[in-house]
Amino acid sequence: MLSDTSAALSFLRSREGLQNEKHLYLFDRSMLHSKLQELRDAFPKAVKHCVAIKTQNAPEVLTEIASAGFGLEAASMEEVELAIHAGVPAHKIVFDSPVKTMEEIMRCEEAYPGIMLNANSLAELHRMKDLKSIAIGLRLNPQTQATTHPLLQTSGRSSKFGVPMADAASLLTLLGEVPRLDALHVHVGSSIAKVKGMVAGVKQVYDFAQRVNVERRKNGRPMITKLDIGGGLAPEKRGGVCLREYVSSLNAEIPSLFKDFEIVTEFGQYIHYECGTYISRIEYVSEDFIYVHGGADLFLRKVYSGLELPFVYAVTTGQLELKADRRHRYSIAGPLCFEGDVLDRAVPMPVCEPGDYLFISDVGANTVSMWSGHCSRERVKVVLF
Repeated sequence: MLSDTSAALSFLRSREGLQNEKHLYLFDRSMLHSKLQELRDAFPKAVKHCVAIKTQNAPEVLTEIASAGFGLEAASMEEVELAIHAGVPAHKIVFDSPVKTMEEIMRCEEAYPGIMLNANSLAELHRMKDLKSIAIGLRLNPQTQATTHPLLQTSGRSSKFGVPMADAASLLTLLGEVPRLDALHVHVGSSIAKVKGMVAGVKQVYDFAQRVNVERRKNGRPMITKLDIGGGLAPEKRGGVCLREYVSSLNAEIPSLFKDFEIVTEFGQYIHYECGTYISRIEYVSEDFIYVHGGADLFLRKVYSGLELPFVYAVTTGQLELKADRRHRYSIAGPLCFEGDVLDRAVPMPVCEPGDYLFISDVGANTVSMWSGHCSRERVKVVLF
C-alpha cells in the first residue's frame, strides 16, 4: 500500500498538504516519462507513437507528452485542437472520430496539412477522396475477438467501428476508387489482457494491405504505406502483458510488419494508468460510510459501467501520516445526489475520522478525461509533480 502512495505523499508533504483544497488529482511526471520510454524502447525506432488523448486529456499532461517528442491521437475535433495547443505538429496527430463532420474534415485539410484522418466507414472515406493535404486512412474491422469486457470490444460483428472485412474482395474493388488512401487502421478493443486477438487483427489488416498493394501496383497507383495498429493493451498491473511481449508476438506472426509499412500506434491506458493518484479529504464518517469529494463525477467507469476496476486505497491522518490497520469496513460515498454514487462497499480500512485523507492510486487513465457535469461540481484540480 505504501509503495502505491509514497511518491504522492512525499510531494504533498513537501508542499505542506493539500493547501486547503478538499481534493486533488496528482499526475506523476517521472512515471509518465518512464512509460513513454518503455513504449519507445519496445518498438523499432521508426514507429510513430500517438498517445490517446481520450484516456488523459489534462493540458499539462499533453504538453509533457509533446515535449518528449510523441504524437497524440484525437477522438474528436476538440481533441485535435488540444493536441495543437499542446505543441504537437499536425503530422504527429491522428484523428479517429467515427462521426467527423464535413466541416471538421475541411478544417483539417485547410489548417493542419499532414494530419492523418482515419475514416470509420466507406461513406466517410468518400467525403475525403478529393482532399490533398491530409493523410487518409481507413479503419477496418477484422471481427476478431479480444480478451476484454464486451463494452470494450471494438471488433465484433455488432461493433460500430470500422468497415467489416468479411467481404474483402468487394472492399478491395472499392478502395481502388480512392487512390490517395495510403493507410489502414485496426484497433480491436481496450483493456486487452492477452495479445492473441490484437495480433490476429493486425495480421488480417497487414495481409489485406499487401493484397491492395498488389492490385495498385498493376494499375500504377500509389501504395498503402502506413498501418495504424492502434493500442488497447491493458497495463501489466491490470493483468496485461508488457509491451516487449506484444512486439515479440507481432514479430513472430508478421515478420515483415515493421519493414513493409510505416507503423503508427495509439496507446493510452497502458501509458497513463500508474501515473495518477487521487486524494480527497474525508469530510464525514458514519458507522458504514466515509464521504469524500470525488465519486461518479471522476470515476464514471467505476460507478456506471459494471467493469471490474479494483481500486487501491490508503488512508492518512490530516498530517499525512499513513494509517496502517484494517479494523473496520467502510463504503466509500461520493458527493453526487444519487444513490449509486458509491465507489466500493465494505472495504477493509483503518478507523477513519473527518479530516483524514483518502488516497486512490493507479487512476491516471479514463478519470479526468471523463469528468461528469452531474450536480455541476467544479472539476478537480490537476497537478503534475
